[in-house]
This record gives sequence, structure tokens and C-alpha cells, in this order.
Amino acid sequence: MRRSHARNLAKVQHRDFDRLDLIKVGDDAARLVMIKDENKDRFKFFPLLVKEMQLKRCAEIGVYKGEFSLALLQEPIVQILYCVDNWSDDYGPSDGNLTFQEAERNLKSFSDAGRVVIIRKVSSEAARDIPDGSIDFCYIDGDHTYEGAYIDIRAWLPKVSLGGVIAGHDYNWECVQDNLMNYRRDSYLTMRVKPAVDDFVNRYGYDLRVTGHHNDGWWFVKNREADDPDKIYLLRASESSGLNSSGSPRL
Repeated sequence: MRRSHARNLAKVQHRDFDRLDLIKVGDDAARLVMIKDENKDRFKFFPLLVKEMQLKRCAEIGVYKGEFSLALLQEPIVQILYCVDNWSDDYGPSDGNLTFQEAERNLKSFSDAGRVVIIRKVSSEAARDIPDGSIDFCYIDGDHTYEGAYIDIRAWLPKVSLGGVIAGHDYNWECVQDNLMNYRRDSYLTMRVKPAVDDFVNRYGYDLRVTGHHNDGWWFVKNREADDPDKIYLLRASESSGLNSSGSPRL
């Protein structure tokens, strides 16, 4: 199986592929990862998927304290990880600034080594600073409302290269979270990641995969560009790429 996976991966790297080849690369890699039942956990599954698929440039949307970021960074294949979060305290009693400082401390060694770029912005705004097709893996675990999850996928899909992976957390977490209040709107939130993901992949024709304990992880291979002739459904980078001379976003 590894030889077959390597052959398919070579096709991707040389851009000699069709859409089914790209899906097969992801499925072959997932089967290798899932040989061990313990790898169902998202802290193991997605870093190993990144390793098997050789996904070098990554982004995480919704970082919190950086625990999942650290799991991804344990794989040496990850050359750069954009850690995107606005670290707002809108959705609970915690202090967003304190959480941001904890994330900075947890990720400091990787930031110093140039493998982490911390971006403290709203996800859709941060996406405009990243050139289209410039990352290989995007993990979305930010705003869990229907609108928030859908917008995050919509904003970051163009940033992912063909053959890359868009993934996320809490696929089957759909509930009214009565202890998680949006303090600015003085209202409770309904967590609806699953319908947002389902609607998106159905609209644009991607093959969704779910994994993990209670099927809480979701992912799909970007095996085609999404049809968006009017340029209104997918958020594109601004005319200025937002990059500085070193290739990192201007913040």
C-alpha cells in the first residue's frame, strides 16, 4: 500500500493527475493512519495524515491555547503553520488576552524557529493576507455557529492548493450551548458545524470524510477548484498579497 500511495503522491507532485487520483491519495493515507485504533484521536490522526500526504504548509483556524498546533508541529514535515485566532472573549468568561499570551508562550520556540506565524485577526480577514493556493492543509476549529463555520471554509478553500486538505473539528457537535454566551449580543449560541460542512461540500462537489471518536473530525481533499464565476461565494486575496519580502504575512 505504501508503494501505491507513493506513486499517487508522485502524480500529485508532478501535476499529472485527475480528480479521482487526488481523492485516492487522501484515502490511502487515511487507511495507513487508521491501522492503529488509537490514531482515531484528532491529535494523532490529522498530524499523521499531514505526514503521510506530505502537507508542508499549514494553517489552523481557532488556536485557543495552541494544543493542537503543538501536535501538528511535532511532525517535521510541517515547515510553516499559520495560527489564526482573534482571541476574543466574546464567547465565554475567559480573558482573551490571557489565552493569547498562553498560546504565545506555548508556541514561542516554534515562532522563534520560523515555523509558526501567529495571526491575531478574524479568520476571514486573515485569509486575505494569504495568497491563493499557498498552503497544503487547513484545520478549522473556530466559530462553531453555522454562519461562522461556513464562512471559514469559504474563506480558506482558495488558499489551499490542489491536492491539499481542508479539515476541522466538532462535526457532530450540534447543540444549544447554554453555558457559552456571546456577551456582545447577550444571547446563547447554537453550535452547527455539521450542517455548514455538509452544505458546503454538497454545493461545491467535494467528497467528505469523517473520522475520530464519535466522528468528530471532518476533512476532504481539494481535488478541484470550486466553481465561483461571480466571485461572490469564495473570498479571494486582496490585490496586495499581504506578504512581506520574507514570505510571511504583513500583520
